[in-house]
Amino acid sequence: ILTFGAAIATLLNFFLHHFFRSRRDAFLKAKEIIALNTRLRVALEAAQMATFTIDVATGNIWRSEGHDQLFGHVENLPRWNRETFKGYIIPEDRDRVDAALQAVMGGANPSALEFRILRHGDQALRWLSVMVKLVPSDSRQAAEMVGGIRDITEQKQLEIERLSALEWQRTMLNASSYSIISTDANGIIQTFNRASTELFGYSAEEIEGKQTPVIFYREDEVRGRAQALTLELGRPVAPGLDAFTAKARAFLQADENEWTFVRKDGSQFPVSLSISVLHGPNGEISGYLGISSDLTEKRKVLQAMQQSNDRLLRVIESSGEGIWEREYGSSVNLQHKDDHAKKIFGFNDEEEFSYEKVVERILPDDRGPLNRAIKDHFDSNSTGFEAEFRMQNPGEQGPPRWIRARGKILQEADKTPRLVATVRDVTSEVGKRHEFTAALAAAQEAAQAKTEFLASMSHEIRTPLNGVIGMADLLMETELSEEQRNYARIVQQSGSSLLLLINDILDFSKIEAGKLDLEKVNFSLVNLVETQADVLLAKAREKNLSLVTYISPSLPREFLGDSGRLGQILLNLTSNAIKFSSRGGVSIHVDYHSEYQAGATQKVRFAVTDSGIGISAQAQKRLFQPFVQGDDSTARKYGGTGLGLSICKRLVELMGGTIGVSSVEGEGSTFWFDVTLEAPRGGIPIWPKGQLARYSRALVADGDPLAKETMLKYLRALGIETEETNSFVRAIKLTELAAKEGKGFDLVVFGAGTNIEGALFAASSIAMARDTAKPDFILLDEMRSRLKAGDARFTAILNKPIKQAVLFEA
Repeated sequence: ILTFGAAIATLLNFFLHHFFRSRRDAFLKAKEIIALNTRLRVALEAAQMATFTIDVATGNIWRSEGHDQLFGHVENLPRWNRETFKGYIIPEDRDRVDAALQAVMGGANPSALEFRILRHGDQALRWLSVMVKLVPSDSRQAAEMVGGIRDITEQKQLEIERLSALEWQRTMLNASSYSIISTDANGIIQTFNRASTELFGYSAEEIEGKQTPVIFYREDEVRGRAQALTLELGRPVAPGLDAFTAKARAFLQADENEWTFVRKDGSQFPVSLSISVLHGPNGEISGYLGISSDLTEKRKVLQAMQQSNDRLLRVIESSGEGIWEREYGSSVNLQHKDDHAKKIFGFNDEEEFSYEKVVERILPDDRGPLNRAIKDHFDSNSTGFEAEFRMQNPGEQGPPRWIRARGKILQEADKTPRLVATVRDVTSEVGKRHEFTAALAAAQEAAQAKTEFLASMSHEIRTPLNGVIGMADLLMETELSEEQRNYARIVQQSGSSLLLLINDILDFSKIEAGKLDLEKVNFSLVNLVETQADVLLAKAREKNLSLVTYISPSLPREFLGDSGRLGQILLNLTSNAIKFSSRGGVSIHVDYHSEYQAGATQKVRFAVTDSGIGISAQAQKRLFQPFVQGDDSTARKYGGTGLGLSICKRLVELMGGTIGVSSVEGEGSTFWFDVTLEAPRGGIPIWPKGQLARYSRALVADGDPLAKETMLKYLRALGIETEETNSFVRAIKLTELAAKEGKGFDLVVFGAGTNIEGALFAASSIAMARDTAKPDFILLDEMRSRLKAGDARFTAILNKPIKQAVLFEA
């Protein structure tokens, strides 16, 4: 089998090689046919189709390259049959397709057959259209079914999209134009095709398994060839099989020569013969392949080319497309047109058909766009053009017909450019498209009415809901039993959750309706950010999470903008970060988007980073869409409506900014947004450096990485040299070492957390050291101790998370 496969591959190689050589030789005599072939090829390319033929007798299927791509494959499969074809058709359509094909085979008129398939690989549902025609047998070839196939999914969805371009590589000519003979390793002929029988006069029964190719050669030529090869190869070459195959074996490539062959009746004729070596699976020589063509019979080449043109014509006819060709330039003479084109343009057999007559039937408003489409293609040298226009016959009543033209302009040296195009009546498609446009407009109006209704109803619902929440709050302040208090708490929490949902829906409805207006007021950026952190601090501590904020000291103290909406965005992003984190912490970082630039406006970046579950790359694509969360499991486990991020995105965009996310699944996420804010009139006030400006070197000891990093950023922003450690014991050693090196610290910051005793011990140890400079101490406490300023020599005791204003004034 492998040997046979190799023989077939080599056969195709030499077949194409000889075909194109013979085609070159015949070119001057086949000028008209070549021109027609070019037109047909271009027409098929413009029609964006795949084609196939089915031999009715054998069931063999020929497909153009690109056929199997319609079914989801990268390239054509090695084998394709009816079962392969049926396997892709969805079960509901198979019987109908079978019945239609059987009807065509029985002589029914061809018609477009539409059906659905499940494409290979992604299993996407696609619509295909096939036009099949039965071509009866004649003296030259057996009966065959000829068809064209195209993907009409977009047409079914009422959208116009150009069909996938189909590229033709080479049209397979009838192999019977060439003699193909294969032998085994000993030279015994194994394959003797029909062309060989016609060429030599022997039947396959007389030759196969019985003779060697020596019987076809003149003895004097074989001896002369053997002598020449002996000199060329530098070794003895014996007349016979060795004379035919020695060079192919020596150079591992085809050996092509001209010989004089002898027919069974003794007549002689010149041929071109190529011989190649066939190899088995292990690299051993398994045989030889010879392909020859009669150099005196150019007629066979012309006949093969004509058969190719006939096939292309039949395919075009079965596709429902018309083709025409005209000169492009100062002359518009028609070079070619077929009956389909005349029919599509509305001409009958008696009417005069010319380019000018066609243009007269195109509606005046459509002539300009059509000419521009063709001119733009010509000027830009693009792959082709496509245009739709309306036509109406003289005196015809009713709406005009819509025609779609596709084509390209062919330019050859020293010749007038030619425009080759296909045309198709698309009146039905255009009508459906117009219906779709009207339906879409109606749907948009309905969506707008729905949005306005939601906005109105949200107001109506929120008013009594506020009353329920208010009464629940008052009820919680009265004397209640534990059970009653629990019930009241549930009412309070449920009402608050429902109010948040209503507020989200109201905001979303306002944005959708275009009725959300932004304020422009002066606000403190630091207060804005730290206030949102204060709101969520209790929730973070419930989960034992660190929550820190950092606002770059180089930012202006105040800005002009909608602080309420900025706070809403920050609150939503930070709340989500806490919700999806079970360890570590959450940080809010605010700084310039890029380097500071003098001016009245500054682009500011807000970033919320967490150490939570992270988001997969696939889920990130779905974020910021209404009612969408990362996946279904996220919604089930963490709750939520999926409106928050969508509202954040719309608000940021209303401010002229952008929003995005970077995340690694299992490691955490950073949600960021950039907005341009105005500095208030009268300049850009900057935060004062405060008391911290007197320090030059500081040591920060904190076991909380986020809190430690935030403190380091603030100190470094003030130009203070810093060192860090996460251990109080290590802090003692570092102060001693720094003192010995003459680089003592004048400030030590302890982040106590729950370890107040450790901070007190470290501060006392450093303060009492003999040879150590006496630095100031600042304690960052989480409001869990009752220490007062001055205890254990602390210069200041500040609450966590650290606030910028408090720190700078410490």
